[in-house]
Amino acid sequence: ATPAAVAPKAAPAAPKAVAAPAPVVSSATTATPTEADFKSVAQAAVSNLIMNASSTVKADTTKAVPSETMEGVDTSTDHVKALTGSNWVAVCSGGGGGGGGGDASVSSQASADKMNNRARRQNLTPDERARQNRDRNREHARNTRLRKKAYVEELKRTLTALVSQRDAAELEKRHASQRELEQREVRFRVTEEFLKLRGRNEANPARWAAILEDNFTLTLPVTDFRDMVHVGETKFAHEQVLTGVTEIMNDSNLCSAFLQGLGKGHNEITMVYNCDRKNFFMDNCTAMLEFTATTHGAVQQGAVAELTMKGNVRAKFSPASNKLISVVMTFDTGVIMSQVNYIMKAAEHDVDAAAAAAQVAASEADAILDSLQMPHIEPSSIPNKINVVPPSSGSITGSSVGEKEDFDEDKDGEDSNHEGATVRRVLRRKD
Repeated sequence: ATPAAVAPKAAPAAPKAVAAPAPVVSSATTATPTEADFKSVAQAAVSNLIMNASSTVKADTTKAVPSETMEGVDTSTDHVKALTGSNWVAVCSGGGGGGGGGDASVSSQASADKMNNRARRQNLTPDERARQNRDRNREHARNTRLRKKAYVEELKRTLTALVSQRDAAELEKRHASQRELEQREVRFRVTEEFLKLRGRNEANPARWAAILEDNFTLTLPVTDFRDMVHVGETKFAHEQVLTGVTEIMNDSNLCSAFLQGLGKGHNEITMVYNCDRKNFFMDNCTAMLEFTATTHGAVQQGAVAELTMKGNVRAKFSPASNKLISVVMTFDTGVIMSQVNYIMKAAEHDVDAAAAAAQVAASEADAILDSLQMPHIEPSSIPNKINVVPPSSGSITGSSVGEKEDFDEDKDGEDSNHEGATVRRVLRRKD
């Protein structure tokens, strides 16, 4: 009854009361930001944030982001899509989109509250309605600012976490690439050193043990053109497997002995392996390498040509020490046998040529002797027995006297010749 009695008394002042708050309502309505304005402001804020984050990352790329600052930050694809979609308000308020049933209950509750507010507004005076409109507009503006602030803060946290993850991933990728390059270089050097030791027949076991694991295995084709470590075991096999440093060194000795047989000198013949980094391919702990091997010193030792072969190596390394666990060498043994046969036939041809030259020289010597017309003595005129008669004392004395007279005559002749030469020199000087 009291509100009904108050309403007639306030009726004359109603036009003034309504007229006064009208501009306030209009100004509050125009001051409320729209969704387009909010999106433009948010986009500008995000752009500035991206620029600031990029400049900070460029200034210090190696600086790690503390793990505690990244805890609780959702960087999933669904969360980013929700932030950039139409449901960003629910994301900022912590709802995260919810399910269909939750949305229906919220909408029903909102509609019920709206109906109650509308019923209450019907019982208010114009001044109270104006005051309620001002309060509602003020609350709406404050909530809008809070939502915008929450939205920007969520964007900052999400973007900072994404940038940190990206930088950490790029840094780890660079470190992994650097480690792979260093590991690749080390393993290439180890493989190259193994071939060098085998080529020069290294006699120091420590050099082999430095690059080989304890149970190292070497797999080779069956080499019938030279001696092998396991002769009986490889009779019907197509490859030979050597285990340990001792068997590797024995096989290297046999290979060196085979190379020494290509020449005729006393200097050592070695095998030189040429390897190129471009032909070295590595996948995890397994590597492939192509090589070209050529003998050195065979021609100087009398061989007609150097022995050359091509092949490849498949090596398996230890991930901890980068030592060789196993090596499989593959090359064409038929090519080597054909080259060895050619070198041996050339050596035999040289021997035959030397023998033929000696025969020709002997024939020429016989022809020269026949051209001198030496006296020919018939075998029948040569007596079968020759009687030796010892000389008597008189004959010895006579022979001695005769020899003395001959010596005196030779001496007189030499003296006369010397005097004649002296006279000729004196006459030349006078002339």
